[in-house]
Amino acid sequence: MKSLNNISVKEFGATNFLLDANDDIKERFKEIYPDKWRELFIFSVFRLLYNTLIKNLQAYYRLYRLLADNSLLKKFSPGDVLVHLSRVYRLKIQDRWIAAEIPKKTMDTMEKLSIPIT
Repeated sequence: MKSLNNISVKEFGATNFLLDANDDIKERFKEIYPDKWRELFIFSVFRLLYNTLIKNLQAYYRLYRLLADNSLLKKFSPGDVLVHLSRVYRLKIQDRWIAAEIPKKTMDTMEKLSIPIT
């Protein structure tokens, strides 16, 4: 419970910092949306702070949908696909990028999902 208090204080501090650091944006919100400027500004701050998390969730569910569309959810999870993709390496030789050795299981998985690797 003590750790949750630290998190809320940290987030409150970040929001306050961004609120103070962006007075010009805050004033513009006040002019355009006099009744709802606080909610809009806080939502904008929230998107800024947590945009990476939201993108990660979007990528996860895109992979999930891809697996579901190809009837592969019983065999693979989105995490499995990411593990397979992490085994694909590219090398830069002079000015050209080439694919290094790709494990057969990774290549098979990507072919089943129609994900081009090269």
